[in-house]
Amino acid sequence: MFERSLISKFEELQRDGRIFGIIFIDIDNFKKVNDTFGHDVGDLVLKMVAKKLQDTLRPYDTLGRWSGEEFVALVSGVDKMQLYAVASRLRSMVERASLFNAESVIKVTISVGATLAVREDTIQSLMKRADNLMYASKKSGKNKVTIEIKNN
Repeated sequence: MFERSLISKFEELQRDGRIFGIIFIDIDNFKKVNDTFGHDVGDLVLKMVAKKLQDTLRPYDTLGRWSGEEFVALVSGVDKMQLYAVASRLRSMVERASLFNAESVIKVTISVGATLAVREDTIQSLMKRADNLMYASKKSGKNKVTIEIKNN
């Protein structure tokens, strides 16, 4: 479903110039969660993060699980500042969420990369840029948002 939505947004960008953003999200230190609490708890953390992300996005935005502990959000009708605001709100809401387990309270953070699509993009170039921005957030200390707008 996410990929169909992404293709549709690219068609709208090419046809009508409707700008959209991509937010790439990775749960920080997720392997440590699995190693410490087990994969069943890891699965609960994934569900908690997915719910928090979905509840925070606007109804007309789309969230998908990209791989393992990565998610991607497709955000419509935003400029650079609005995209940054949405990405920051996602980061903040996940940081404040908690999962209560019999032994402890589990909290996680996310590293986020966000960018706007431009007409020259392909799906691959856009996703790679967003992924690289997310890794820049990880490299600069995690629990951060890194945003970039490709200039025309």
